[in-house]
Amino acid sequence: LVVVLVGTGALLISWGLAAVRERLRVAAQVRRMTAASPATAIAFNYDRALSRLARKGWSREPWMTPTEFLQETREAWAGSPEATAALERLTALFLKARYAESATVEEQREAETIARNLDRWVPT
Repeated sequence: LVVVLVGTGALLISWGLAAVRERLRVAAQVRRMTAASPATAIAFNYDRALSRLARKGWSREPWMTPTEFLQETREAWAGSPEATAALERLTALFLKARYAESATVEEQREAETIARNLDRWVPT
């Protein structure tokens, strides 16, 4: 029984360490990717925000443009002006970064802040 418990404990620790290593690897990859340019970082943060919104039930359909998704959420989030304003700004930053291929470090930081906090304001 003791051997089984020790073996199980060691296996769980091993899995836990593997998960931590994977998260650190992904985080390092993200840092390298976003350090390449502010525009790349803004696009990454826009995608990150969309992933978080999808977990809350607000998915952008594959056929939707960023502007169409924004319009759909504007209508649905009429009672959440903070969420609407944040997504409007993040979408504007994304469109500028993606299509004008220009962005500043300040805009990158703004996009990171919005992406990190948007799901707090989104209605459920």
